[in-house]
Amino acid sequence: VAIATGLANSGSYNWTVPSINSTTVKVRITAKDKAGNSASDVSDNNFTLAPSYLVEWGQDNIQAGLVANQTYSISVGLTNKGTKTWLKAGGNYIYLTYHWYGPAPVWDGLRTALTQDMATNTSLTLTAQLKAPAQPGQYTLELDLVEEGVTWFKDKGSPTKVKAKINVTSSPYLVEWENDN
Repeated sequence: VAIATGLANSGSYNWTVPSINSTTVKVRITAKDKAGNSASDVSDNNFTLAPSYLVEWGQDNIQAGLVANQTYSISVGLTNKGTKTWLKAGGNYIYLTYHWYGPAPVWDGLRTALTQDMATNTSLTLTAQLKAPAQPGQYTLELDLVEEGVTWFKDKGSPTKVKAKINVTSSPYLVEWENDN
């Protein structure tokens, strides 16, 4: 795959690499002149490629049964495994948010700001607000991080935290009875 063509040799070139996390990456460079002659070289040693946006999810306390339209405090562990420092304030902050998939999908859940800036390999247990969907039913919850106004981490190849089969009921009380008549 050609990265660039027709450029003068300035001794350097910047390009965007795939969003992968690997410690065994090598680069092969092939140069071709106008006459079709080519030469190539492969890097001697492996090097590490780390994406800018990468979260490692930790433990959470999300319940499997919730009441419709109620807001819950949850805790979620997360670690910054990317190369970009996550900011709690300033330009484009990082928020924990979520999507509900099911009978009444909710794309933009409540946002919870970080409580501290997070450099690479920094971990945090964040207390967040989670609002159950308004319509009862069985849902899948997907947690993600968003750099507001820039990108969802999922769109940059970072994993999300998925909790399947969350039962959302219309009432916190379940009453069953039989009619003896």
